[in-house]
Formats: sequence, C-alpha cells, structure tokens
Amino acid sequence: MRGAALGFTELGISRRRVALVHGLILAMVAGSAFCIVTDTEYWPFSQYPMYSNIERPGPFWFLTLWGVPADGGKPEISITDDEYIMPFDWVRLNRAFARLEEMPGHQEKMEAALRDCWARYDRLRASGRHHSPPLQGIRLYRYSWNNVDPSAKLTQPDHRELIAEVMGRDGHTGQ
Repeated sequence: MRGAALGFTELGISRRRVALVHGLILAMVAGSAFCIVTDTEYWPFSQYPMYSNIERPGPFWFLTLWGVPADGGKPEISITDDEYIMPFDWVRLNRAFARLEEMPGHQEKMEAALRDCWARYDRLRASGRHHSPPLQGIRLYRYSWNNVDPSAKLTQPDHRELIAEVMGRDGHTGQ
C-alpha cells in the first residue's frame, strides 16, 4: 500500500459513521445558511444579530446608583464600581434593576433591592474593601439623552429622573 491513500475502512471507521459525520456537517451548514438567508435565529444556528446592525442616533438611557453620604454637606457619590457592589458588577445589576422596573409592584421590589445594595456597600466598607463614607441613603436614577450621535461622548444627560430611593436606617423610603 505504499503511496496509496488509506480509506476510512482501512482505518477502522465504518461507512455508516462516515455518513453520519458528513450528515451532521451538512445539517450545521444548511441550518446556518437558512438562518442567515431568512434573518432568523434558531439556536445553535445564529447569524449573531448583535453585530449585524448599525446603531442609529436616537434616545439612549441607563440607570445609575448613587449613595447619599451621612455627612449631609457632601454630594452624592456614584456606587456603581465593583468595589461597592461585589460580587455583582454594574452591567448585570443595571439590567436587573431595568427588569424590576417592568414588573408589577416594582416599587417595593426596587426598594428591597436598593436596601440590599446599601447593606452590601456597608459590609464591603466594614471589611476594608473600600474607604468611602457611610451613607444615609441610596438612590437609583435614570439618565437619558435624546438624539445620541454614536461618535459623541455622553457627558451631561438631557434628563435625570429619580426612579427609587431608600433613606435613613429605619427603612424610610421616598421618591
């Protein structure tokens, strides 16, 4: 057999197994092609829509978490950095707050989530993970911009809306 290519049967692979593998490859290619042509998404045949559209200028918003220092003379401090809300990160927590806002009875759930973030802030502060001041309250705001140009830097929002807040250790809430 010198110089001759070995066939699958000489390697101990049955024709049935070769046909099965080729069928699976054909099914994956056909499924992916179908999803691309019809602009649909059926797992695992994705055309990855996250990367297939162009962002257009338009309204943009995000939520942001602020702590109100116990020393009333100091301004609010942003507490979206990981050191304040570990083991969460702000991207996931922001999405969770956005989902909470869409639920029935969301105000009570939102305030419970804010109290949990405040307690987390205090625990991390007590353990020395950050050295920010003690808080007298915590607030969740929505920052929004109209007609955002993708090349522009987002500095000052067009609108800042208080979504929920928890003030004082007695659990007093307000809005």
